[in-house]
Amino acid sequence: MKSQIKIRNVVCIASALSLCVLLGYAAKQATAQPPQGPVAQAIQQFQQQVKAVYATDAYYSNSLKAQLVLEKMSIPGYTFWGARVVGMDPHSPLHQIQFQLGDVITRLDGAKIGTGKYWTGSYWWLPQAERHYGNTQVRNIRSGNQFAQNDYVDLGKSCFPKPPNNIVVP
Repeated sequence: MKSQIKIRNVVCIASALSLCVLLGYAAKQATAQPPQGPVAQAIQQFQQQVKAVYATDAYYSNSLKAQLVLEKMSIPGYTFWGARVVGMDPHSPLHQIQFQLGDVITRLDGAKIGTGKYWTGSYWWLPQAERHYGNTQVRNIRSGNQFAQNDYVDLGKSCFPKPPNNIVVP
C-alpha cells in the first residue's frame, strides 16, 4: 500500500510537472529566460522524485533489462497485478515490441507477473520476471489503453546455469 501511494504521488507529480514544464516552456519562449519560482521548484522536485523511483522503488529485471513497479490495477470488471515499466535499458528486449514507459506487463508465457512477488521494504521483487528466456509471450496493456494484447520477444539464452549431470532437478 505504501509503494502504491508513493507511485501515485510520483504519477500525480509527473502529470502536474508535465503541465508546469509546458507552461514553463511557453513562458521561456515568451521571455527568453529559464523558468523561475514555482515552475523551477516543481521541476527540481520532479527530478528528485524520479531519482527516488529509479533508486529505491523499482525492481530491475535482468531478463527484460527494464525497471518495473508492481501495482494492483483494474480495468472494467477485472482487478489484477501488473508491472508498469518505469525505465528501460537501450538494449531491452521490450524495444522489439515498441514498449514505452508506462506500458504494463501482466503475464509472461501465461504466468502472472506477480507470482512469487516479495516485498523488500521499498519495492516488490519479481522472480517471475527472471524465469523466462528465448521466445517469450508478453501479455501487456499499453499506456492509455484498457485492452490486453499478446506480443513475443526474444529474451535470449537462460541466465540460469545448467545443473551438473548427477543432480536431478524436479
